Amino acid sequence: MKKTVKNLITWSPSHLITSPKSAFTLAEVLITLAIIGVVAAMTIPTLVVEYKKKQWVSGLQKAIYVLNNGTKLMMADEGVFQYDQLAVHQCSRNDISCAEKYYSKYFKIVESVNTKPRADFYNPLKILFLNGGSIGAFGNQGAQMTTSVLGSGYAFKTSDGMIFFVSSGFVDVNGNLPPNQFGRDILRLEVNENGGWDVIGAGGAWKEETLQAYKCETNGIFGNVCSGRIKDEGWKMNY
Repeated sequence: MKKTVKNLITWSPSHLITSPKSAFTLAEVLITLAIIGVVAAMTIPTLVVEYKKKQWVSGLQKAIYVLNNGTKLMMADEGVFQYDQLAVHQCSRNDISCAEKYYSKYFKIVESVNTKPRADFYNPLKILFLNGGSIGAFGNQGAQMTTSVLGSGYAFKTSDGMIFFVSSGFVDVNGNLPPNQFGRDILRLEVNENGGWDVIGAGGAWKEETLQAYKCETNGIFGNVCSGRIKDEGWKMNY
């Protein structure tokens, strides 16, 4: 006996008709976009700041590596074991051509205060304190302002844009690019007698800093110990 196979799929023209309830009205779309805009306005600035902080911290780590690598090579070639025994220290503080003769052998220098006037070498419109206050526009006083704030003596820029003020230990990991702010992209390092460069204030010492100008707080000024705080807090800029 021939079996009858039932068609289990039914179809009607009504299936081609989309229910009006499945579409959004113009008002609903506009409200959704407005909500997205508000959320974006609240979150994007925070994300940008955090991204910049990570860039500055990464720059700090790289600066430490660059200084240590170059200094150790210099000491090895000269066969000395103490930092102050390096031949470069025979140069007077302001004899920048003498200093460059030594540093240029061990660092990838693209510019320096020896190849450019100091005011042109480091020429941000202003330098910011950690608390957001400004030292003011450099203008024609760039050389004097840079010297008084970041120290006289030799300074150089590497191929990645970082600027090292080796006489004072400051490094601007962002070079001439903003914000040029102490405790942010301008950070301070120190070198020990064995030629090792590292942060200042690690091991909790940054918490014990008594000079307000050097403290790593949002109301601070130069933030000398901020590099130590960054290292202590897992290489994060939590301020």
